[in-house]
Amino acid sequence: MNKGINLVSLAQQLQSDAAIAKDFVGHTSKMRMTPAGDLTLDQGSSALSLHLTGIAHRQVADRMGIPYKYYDRMRSDASDLLATNVNRWFDQTPANRMVRTHGNTARAFLSDSYRPLDNVEVASAILPKLIESGLEVVSSQITDRRLYIQARNPKMEGEVKQGDVIQSGLVISNSEVGHGSLAISELDFRLICTNGMIGQDVVRQVHAGGGRKGNVSFAAEVFKTETRQAADRAFWMEARDAVDDILSRDRFDRRLDAMKRVAGIEITKPQKAVEKVVELIPSLTQGDGESILDHLAKGGDMSQWGLANAVTAMAHDESDYDRSVDFERLGTTVVQLPSRVFAEL
Repeated sequence: MNKGINLVSLAQQLQSDAAIAKDFVGHTSKMRMTPAGDLTLDQGSSALSLHLTGIAHRQVADRMGIPYKYYDRMRSDASDLLATNVNRWFDQTPANRMVRTHGNTARAFLSDSYRPLDNVEVASAILPKLIESGLEVVSSQITDRRLYIQARNPKMEGEVKQGDVIQSGLVISNSEVGHGSLAISELDFRLICTNGMIGQDVVRQVHAGGGRKGNVSFAAEVFKTETRQAADRAFWMEARDAVDDILSRDRFDRRLDAMKRVAGIEITKPQKAVEKVVELIPSLTQGDGESILDHLAKGGDMSQWGLANAVTAMAHDESDYDRSVDFERLGTTVVQLPSRVFAEL
């Protein structure tokens, strides 16, 4: 598990991000890409010039139907051609769009029906519930794409086998820039190596709203309506209640039983087992496979459970927090693979 940042640093970053965050909705006919690669929003009496992040550039390309490889080449080698292309498609495929900003930076270019559930709201609504429930936050981070808060419950634990203790927990994740839903997921924390294994999403809220009918005359800042504020309050109450379900003993025991089962599945051909896992999980590379095999050998547990933990151990090696969380999720994928996959090797 990548430790990320502590709660004090997380709170400071959430507050500083929220202080400079604004959302604008405007019609693409009122937006222009400049030869410098910036996005200008016509606000009627004035214009707002924004520097686009890499994420926002990719979203402009996707929504304008420009292949990103070509878009990126224009961006680096022919920025005037990029501006001409984007502005042409702004006019030829007119639509209302939401631009999410931090100061003078456009961090996301989204549908106008995107419903913001901001990180500071997520933390404010759910962190107090975690504290009330006696959970300990073991890792947190804000990346360009997502917020993560990972917490364990020291009061609920069990042994997969003698000396191999697992504690129950959960992971909160959210994206403010269109990279996935708000989710609260199961987490199992292995004390022997501080690996985390992320399981099923128990709460998932997509960032979708009703959109806006008709063209928006100028790019205007968006504020929450009373209706949306009320809907958000209701959702946060449901999310807090769902924490109790995620932390239930029955749910944890079911996961623990699955771990005990795969701990009894012997792996007699480690290299072939790792190659099979890489074959079955498209996001894993051959280089990942070599590292997983190394972790498997170091761990010394030649079972399906040991292989799953060799995958989650990759999270310790990753400086990219998003990717480290991917490995924690993939550990559960290995646990859920049919045992015959390894018996057939």
